[in-house]
Amino acid sequence: FEYSGEDPLLAGRMVGATIAGVQSAGVLSTLKHFAFDDQENGRMVLDARAGEAAARESDLLAFEIALEDGRPGAVMAGYSRIDGAFASQDAALLGIVKDDWRFPGFVMSDWGATHSTAPAALAGLDQQSGEEFDGVPFFGEPLRQAVGCGTVPAARLDDMARRILVSNFGAGIIDRPARPGGTFDREADIAAARRIEASGIVLLRNERLADGNAALPLRQDLHQDLRRIVVVGAHADLGVLSGGGSSQVLPHASRAFPREQPLHTTIGLKYYQPGAPLDAIRARAPGTQVDFISGDDQTKAAEAARGADRAIVFAEQWMAESRDAPDLHLPGGQDALIAAVAAANPRTIVVLETGSAVAMPWLAAVPGVVEAWYPGSGGAEAIADVLF
Repeated sequence: FEYSGEDPLLAGRMVGATIAGVQSAGVLSTLKHFAFDDQENGRMVLDARAGEAAARESDLLAFEIALEDGRPGAVMAGYSRIDGAFASQDAALLGIVKDDWRFPGFVMSDWGATHSTAPAALAGLDQQSGEEFDGVPFFGEPLRQAVGCGTVPAARLDDMARRILVSNFGAGIIDRPARPGGTFDREADIAAARRIEASGIVLLRNERLADGNAALPLRQDLHQDLRRIVVVGAHADLGVLSGGGSSQVLPHASRAFPREQPLHTTIGLKYYQPGAPLDAIRARAPGTQVDFISGDDQTKAAEAARGADRAIVFAEQWMAESRDAPDLHLPGGQDALIAAVAAANPRTIVVLETGSAVAMPWLAAVPGVVEAWYPGSGGAEAIADVLF
């Protein structure tokens, strides 16, 4: 969920637009992870090997497009090796971004991805980031000594500083520094997030029911029988799921929740962001009884759904930095839960909150499927907007 896909053109365009948006607010953006950082499992030991033609037609093309479209202030080297060399000290790799693409900004390392002083500096690394993860301040006193004895030319140090300053001035950080005590319009921000999320939700399935109408939207003028809706699963009474790791965002009133299954990650708990889809659905259906079933007991969930006019099953896939999902199936028996509810109620809608594509073995048994991804602030209301 931290990545933008495998299609170079699509990923490059999306990332470029994101960078341009970030930098328009006076924030320096970093394009990462350069390059071939395509997996989380074993990311510290991965050695990616690709010929130059294949590289420039895949990962490198995505980065090149994103650089042209977004003009970020920095590029971040990843953890992995490329053809045997660590990305942060791979002169051939960093030469592509600086020389071939004439990138004027600076190259920084990821936290824990710097492995040397002189080799990294001479290869083109401009900034060591997260030295507490590296264990050694390679670009601190060791760099001072390397410049002093001539191992690293003073001109290389000047180039590092120049690139960092060019990017900081270019992003407006020097002329318009951030100041503490600012204010923001929380409600306006949530409303904007809600609109963005509703635009990003994907309708995967919408079949016709016995009454001849499509399963969605859930409107009384289309479906006169909406007297009772049962909402099942995924802590839909608490909030909407977000992905874990260093990209975790915690808006006001977020709630941590214990992980249901072991998942070893470097950072983060499982968080739900406000508000609750259950509340949003109730707000959109004031004349309808809306009940919630946790889904922990498949039999009880199926029994509750059997007599309802609609069942809406929320299913989730929590992902986090440092480990890939083991497979494409929904964790924790959720596929079986959906199948059980759908068997009890043929008018079952599934809402997915997942970090990537998932298998849907129950697809033929449900008339409606909505992919909401990790919805973020205003996400519950956005889901209700789409459902209704």
